[in-house]
Amino acid sequence: MKRVVDINDPRLDPYRDLKHNKYPEESTYFIAEGRLVVERLLNTDFEVESILLSSQSTDEPEWLAGVSCPVLSVAPEVCQQLVGFPFHRGVLACGGRIIRRQLDFQGVSSSSLLICCPETALAENLGAMIRSGVALGAEGVVLGATTIDPFSRRSIRTSMGNCFRLPISQPHDLGAELARLKGCHGFETIGLSLKPAAVNITQLKFPPRTILMFGNEGHGLRSEHASMCDRHVKIPMSEGVDSLNVAAAAAISMFAYRQSISLEPTHE
Repeated sequence: MKRVVDINDPRLDPYRDLKHNKYPEESTYFIAEGRLVVERLLNTDFEVESILLSSQSTDEPEWLAGVSCPVLSVAPEVCQQLVGFPFHRGVLACGGRIIRRQLDFQGVSSSSLLICCPETALAENLGAMIRSGVALGAEGVVLGATTIDPFSRRSIRTSMGNCFRLPISQPHDLGAELARLKGCHGFETIGLSLKPAAVNITQLKFPPRTILMFGNEGHGLRSEHASMCDRHVKIPMSEGVDSLNVAAAAAISMFAYRQSISLEPTHE
């Protein structure tokens, strides 16, 4: 572990002014924060460029033993000045993005669940959907071109680092990628909808290989995305309630998929 006292040290550049440095999608890096999230990052195939500790201690924590990347340490007051806001999580890491344009399903199981978000706008929602996806057995996420960055600090934090555990793709042509997944791998696309004609989600027998598609927080699924769906389902709600938060809807839908698949008869 290297103690850094000069705030202008170039090794600290990835962590500088994080309040305004959003690390946009065209960047090759992202910033993860918090011990649990950083530990999850270290246990994946993502390249970790460096780790930054905010601590008065000059001793390297045991949980970082054996880490091959540089581990830098700064005093808490230096860290706050460096990142541009009061930082209390104690640890940051700079990682290299893994950019996918399509999901690889060589050896995919007979039942498989994917999440599709054509234009999710809020990082908290996308992060929560990814976290629920890992908990409920999803095997990948497909994003549209205008979807919020899944590797923004807020997305990473809300997903609790689960964005490192679930393959994420952002194809140039969402329609073509969904067509490939359907044609080559036997997936069907189920869109969440509020339309009266949509099937009650509790009455749907999900296809074994399902892509659940969720619309934008403000206007739901646009017609161009709805047309990519084989079927549409709705979540029954109390009278007078017009919608659910998309992250909550995603969790309910993924649980419904699991229940549907688990209730299917097995043949030995």
